[in-house]
Amino acid sequence: MYKIFLIAIFLFSGSAFGQAYTERGVIDLIKRDLSVTTKSLTREVRAYHWYKDDSISSKRMSLDNSIFEKQFLHGAKAFWDYDANQEHNVGPGLYAAPDPGISETYGNVLLEAIIPAGTRFIDMRGGASDTQFEISNQTQSAMNIYCDGGVLPNYQDVFSVNVNGQKKTFQSFSKQTLTYIKPCYKMFSQAVREMNVEFLAYGWGPHNNLKNGCERSILSSFVILGVVKKFKKDTAVLSLGGVKVRGYTQKLSKRSKSKKQESYRLIDRFTRTVRGRKAKWSNFDNQAVSSNDIDTIKSTAFDCQSSVYREEAIPQF
Repeated sequence: MYKIFLIAIFLFSGSAFGQAYTERGVIDLIKRDLSVTTKSLTREVRAYHWYKDDSISSKRMSLDNSIFEKQFLHGAKAFWDYDANQEHNVGPGLYAAPDPGISETYGNVLLEAIIPAGTRFIDMRGGASDTQFEISNQTQSAMNIYCDGGVLPNYQDVFSVNVNGQKKTFQSFSKQTLTYIKPCYKMFSQAVREMNVEFLAYGWGPHNNLKNGCERSILSSFVILGVVKKFKKDTAVLSLGGVKVRGYTQKLSKRSKSKKQESYRLIDRFTRTVRGRKAKWSNFDNQAVSSNDIDTIKSTAFDCQSSVYREEAIPQF
């Protein structure tokens, strides 16, 4: 009888400490914590993702062919899929780097995401890990009411964060840890959707690749989320939101329109600036990279001028 009484108290209170948390309350706590490092772009930035498609890699394609949008949304959807055994830095999803050449070995078709000013994102850099979410111990405890105590930090490091004027203890949690249990997957996904963010920024290297033209920083990258139109079973139906998508293949006609030539040329210049290789497309053989090219590349390169674009600076706790 005494044991039953204790269990009833625990279920009623929502925790061993007597504080009740509904699922809605947990979602709001997750949103509160994620808002600490949620930012908005003050300029357009661009990010690049390679994938393999032998059926089109050697074809001449328009930059805005619908096949590229479909591939983009297919990749982004993976972030929202329920997966009890996730891998990768931030779980499955559409990974995109500010440098178009860094993941070239992953495929033969390049997607370019043009992300407009005003786009909201969660900055995952700066905590105990540059690839994990910063979550308070209060929110962890609330999630564990519904997730059988399975939400555990991946690092023991703790840090203090000012949340609405109060100091809260935070730790870093991987997406896998936060979502491998179905109830927490649903609450976390709903929270991220309600944040109206369209990408995550994370860090995975010692310095950016444009080290000769940019302020020194870590090598940052993105997981692009799309915009959730609705949840369907254990995934989401997405739209592009404000992001525009272009696609680049291995084939470029020398008679292509000037706008298309210029877009390809800038990708070529970026790759050569960072890696010093020969031209990626023969159209641009024997064309030097100019200072104007460097300025154009820097103008949309994330984490290149964080003293000017403060939202791109790494969070400090």
